[in-house]
Amino acid sequence: MTTTSPTSRKVYLFRKPSIPDAYLDAFRSAFFDPECISVLQEIYELEELATVVNQGGQSYDAVVISSKRGAEGWVRAAEQARQMKTSWSTTPLYAVGKSTFDVLTSTSYSDPASALPSLSEYRIAKSGSALVDLIRRDDTGRPPTGHWLIVRGDKSNEEVANGLRGMGKRVTEVIVYRTLEDPDLRSSLHALHSGWLVFFAPSSAEMVLAHLSQRQELSPRAGAASSRYRIAAIGQTTRKFLEDRGYRVDAVADEPTAYGLLHSVKDASTSW
Repeated sequence: MTTTSPTSRKVYLFRKPSIPDAYLDAFRSAFFDPECISVLQEIYELEELATVVNQGGQSYDAVVISSKRGAEGWVRAAEQARQMKTSWSTTPLYAVGKSTFDVLTSTSYSDPASALPSLSEYRIAKSGSALVDLIRRDDTGRPPTGHWLIVRGDKSNEEVANGLRGMGKRVTEVIVYRTLEDPDLRSSLHALHSGWLVFFAPSSAEMVLAHLSQRQELSPRAGAASSRYRIAAIGQTTRKFLEDRGYRVDAVADEPTAYGLLHSVKDASTSW
């Protein structure tokens, strides 16, 4: 059986750390050496969404929130929206990722029943494409119409919006946050050694790879894996982004969780 080399135990997680941090804990439990590197800064722009929240949920057949940060933006906007015409509590919610839904259920906002989409009539999918498939199945036997609200970031892809429009739905998109490069990213990347590069979103992957490619430390490849780095992705959307740009992805989490990611990296590490 092939054993892992010492350098393959280093895992660079391109995400902001949290306290406690499930990803750091999971990898440490398996004797990896994980490190979180912040890639993005989020700048919330709440005015437009606060206006939408104030108008109430009567204008929309459903709400789609495409990320955890989008859900955090909704909660912040709801705190500013104090003159709602009608409640949102009966408007169905579709979320990409359980962490997105968890933000809404764990909020301490004082009046969640009226300012948040329905927390009883909801659907969750692992990715944008999976969410589109889920909505398509839910629509079986129903008229393919309706007005849907999508809450997203400026660098989110158009997968869900295009899928809904393809079903004949009217779509309103509200950008609730913009992502900028973390000012410390460049210096953090200079300290990289051999190990796993783990990406959690196309937007952060794009920024990291631009720096590494510029320094000729990593370039698109279709053949054998780099002797210095291996690449892992949290899900299929990030995997597709990387592969579309010519990068080989060595591990993809079966589910977008800390242990789902750990298991995929462990399995792939045995061949390094």
